Amino acid sequence: MKAAIVTRSNEIDFVDVPAPSCGDYDVMVETRTCGTCNDTDAAALRADGMSAFNGLFLSQQVVPGWLDPGDAVMLITYQETLSGLLKIGVMTAEAVVVIGAGPVGQRMARACKLLDCHPMIAAGFNESRLECALAAGADATVNSRDGSFRERVRELLPEGSPFVVDAVGSASAMNDALAVVADHGRICVYGDPPSPKLELNSSLAPYHWHLECLIFPTFEVEPAVHDTVISYVSLGFVEPRDIIDDVGPFAELPNATDRIVSRSALEAVIRRA
Repeated sequence: MKAAIVTRSNEIDFVDVPAPSCGDYDVMVETRTCGTCNDTDAAALRADGMSAFNGLFLSQQVVPGWLDPGDAVMLITYQETLSGLLKIGVMTAEAVVVIGAGPVGQRMARACKLLDCHPMIAAGFNESRLECALAAGADATVNSRDGSFRERVRELLPEGSPFVVDAVGSASAMNDALAVVADHGRICVYGDPPSPKLELNSSLAPYHWHLECLIFPTFEVEPAVHDTVISYVSLGFVEPRDIIDDVGPFAELPNATDRIVSRSALEAVIRRA
């Protein structure tokens, strides 16, 4: 059988590997489609970042037969973002600021809309992605790199935001979050930081604030919203393909990953040939 293997940094080779065999307590499954993850796939291509995600993944659920497999792989991020927002206690009619307008930021915007959070402010530096965030449900967008982010958010929310989500995972995003969180507000770190150490400027923050990390949902939390997300899809409230730019066969995997790493595409889906 064919396998795609990172043999050198930023290079994928297709090689023949033995087909797996089943033991007494094993089940062989067929992978029909696979979605990309900007963070973990970029780390895998650098051949330096997969060890943090070793282990069993027990949270995935059975999807209904009417759902296309290419759509089904996109449910994961919706489930992660919705369960994450509920975990930190986001409530209806409360403001949320999401820093980052990539795939996670887009899904955060949609989840906030479905939870009736307002105003929901999306921050990023790519104007086309910010427009997508508006279409997903954001009430306003702010450029996070032109120097006006903190001032602009404070114009929209003079008392700060009760909830700020860092969907990037960087020191700059965290410090921006500190500058706009409300007194007694919550900062949720959803993006996976590239370094285990981040330098934060506490003088930017109010006297009282809470920090919660939701970098990887537990297998109890994510499945709890599975049926809710399926209902959203069936009712037309969620379109799984809304941020898919590429759908291609297994042989096109290198091209798809190149586009993801270069940020010329949001998400890609690889189908079994």
